[in-house]
Amino acid sequence: MTLFIVCEDQLSETVMRRMISNCFSSNFLNIVALSKRGRSYIQGKINGFNNQNKLHFFILADLNSDECAPCLIDKWVNRSLKQNILLRIAVREIESWLLADTKGFSEFSKLDHSFIKKEVNSPDDIPDPKGKLISMVDRSKSRDLKSDIVRKEKSSYKQGPGYNSRLADYVNNYWKIERAAELSDSFKRAVNSLSKFTKGFGNGKY
Repeated sequence: MTLFIVCEDQLSETVMRRMISNCFSSNFLNIVALSKRGRSYIQGKINGFNNQNKLHFFILADLNSDECAPCLIDKWVNRSLKQNILLRIAVREIESWLLADTKGFSEFSKLDHSFIKKEVNSPDDIPDPKGKLISMVDRSKSRDLKSDIVRKEKSSYKQGPGYNSRLADYVNNYWKIERAAELSDSFKRAVNSLSKFTKGFGNGKY
């Protein structure tokens, strides 16, 4: 069986693959990632995906500055999603889900866990999760990690040259889905929805 995953960027794809492997372990599932060209691509294609009856899609987008996930879905989708499509929204960005595992991020960033917990008390409420992640890594004792993830421009922080590769390592080797789901309600609901969605793969539901 083939599952098409649709997302904004490489980091989101890495997270989605981890989520899928956590919910559904099978050598018979072929995962195909479609073009990663941001939210505009997803918005432009989602109703076309929703016209498919035999293909299966797992779609993930960031909420960003939109008011709420239901508002974003109502804006993008012109009719109810079919059962072969799972659309989830990361509140407010995929980085909030990564920060939600405070222990894993502490180990990865070489930062004190108590500091991480204080900074990431409620990941879904962080207005700029990516900026928060980069600014925290700037405090790391690891110079190599800082140079890869953080790029300073005057008084602001930008994504460094090794941002995606470093965070892919974090997702695959430090980040624990169960711990992240305890702190982020947005992520917990996404994991539960994916678990229900993939159950249909093994029992012939689709």
